Amino acid sequence: MTNEFMEAKELIKEALTALNNRIKPREYKKVVKTHKLGSWSATVNEITSYMEENGIPDSSEICAGDEGLEFCWEAEEKMTDEEKEKQRKKVFNTNAWRVVYKSLTENGYKRKPLENGIHDVNRLKDKYGTDDVYELFQREEWGGIAKLYLLSFKKGE
Repeated sequence: MTNEFMEAKELIKEALTALNNRIKPREYKKVVKTHKLGSWSATVNEITSYMEENGIPDSSEICAGDEGLEFCWEAEEKMTDEEKEKQRKKVFNTNAWRVVYKSLTENGYKRKPLENGIHDVNRLKDKYGTDDVYELFQREEWGGIAKLYLLSFKKGE
């Protein structure tokens, strides 16, 4: 491995580790809750009592649903660990290029065109089983991540 590769690998590792440490998944997500009414006719007082008995908040609205009328309202629901991990992966992959670009360019690297384009990316994908930076990061495949980014960067002269 060249000194340039080793230097870039360390810069990329530092940038992605710092990014990962900054990501704080949300604990709650907004969802639309519904309570089916079906076909029902009632007075305002009956509706108010019905809402209280069934835990339907005052902020709800009456909406047209697939099976008739429904009470609808927005609520917050705790995210599952799977949803949090999916969000973390999305945020990480969305921001990874930006932090790596900044780190490499601030340390004398310049963008270069892909020589063999998608063929190089596919070759790395075949070798590592993925081209998803978050998955490679989780497996600590620093060499694979560096090779992926160094397809687009070279040390400036």
